[in-house]
Amino acid sequence: MKINWMNPHLSPSSLSEGARESLGVGPSFPFTLNAFSMAHYASIIERALAGLSIKRIVEVGVFQGDLSVYILDLARKAGAAVDFIDVAFKPEARARIAGAAGADVSVTFHECASVEALGRIEPVDLLFLDGDHNYETVAMELDLIAAQPGKRILLMHDVGWPCGRRDIAYEPNRLSDPANYDTGELTPFSEEVLKEFGLPFSGAKRWEGGARNGVLTAIEDFRAERGEHWRYWSIPLFFGFGVMWDGNSVTAEEDAHLTNLGASLDAAIPLMAVAELNRLMLLIKLNNAGLIWKRQRDRIRDLEARWSSQT
Repeated sequence: MKINWMNPHLSPSSLSEGARESLGVGPSFPFTLNAFSMAHYASIIERALAGLSIKRIVEVGVFQGDLSVYILDLARKAGAAVDFIDVAFKPEARARIAGAAGADVSVTFHECASVEALGRIEPVDLLFLDGDHNYETVAMELDLIAAQPGKRILLMHDVGWPCGRRDIAYEPNRLSDPANYDTGELTPFSEEVLKEFGLPFSGAKRWEGGARNGVLTAIEDFRAERGEHWRYWSIPLFFGFGVMWDGNSVTAEEDAHLTNLGASLDAAIPLMAVAELNRLMLLIKLNNAGLIWKRQRDRIRDLEARWSSQT
């Protein structure tokens, strides 16, 4: 089978039998080449939801719909309704979601900013938060959820590098202070170690760290203000995945279930951090190789044009 490696929607059958067996890949294993998708966390999400009763699920930030289709499967099993929020749904993603929902899952689309939609959706039991990755937006989203009824369990993406301590805004002009955002390449390494290469990001704040900067900073400030009953744990893989919930809005059994799941992952976090740094380094090298290839291609085209003009 010839695989289009630009297509992120592959199945475990795309792997060899030996690879599936040695990697422990089952028939429902989530396999996506989309480096930015929360779908990678499916095995942890399933463990988290195994001990919960959920009636309404909300996803902020749909993009290609990789996670959305998976959320619909979760909703179908739980008998839950789903609300999808995005400032501009891709037509193909919207069609994909509608097709996957069928007639047995209640789906509502909200094409607007998350802070507009979250104020009118209630109750929220489970929120997949993967929208605009900046302090101002995340802080407003968390405040809106805190004012909601429901279980208020949040599964959050991009709590690690680079968004954990650096704002990245898809549309900086929507923010109260749109200055100091730029397009450029970011690296998790210091400039002394590696200053020539990085990953391209648009709408990134020009500096890392400091007050009111980054997704993780917003989470920490929220918990400091709201109290310890807002629990939180995270893992560093795939730009960081965080789980936060209000211990007062779930049952004692659900609270213990989520807490124990986080504790069960603690021993693997140092290994995950090393794996994430390896992944980032490979992505940076791949991006750099692509830039070199484009420069060489353009140079060859230029030489061909010059040669043609002289013959």
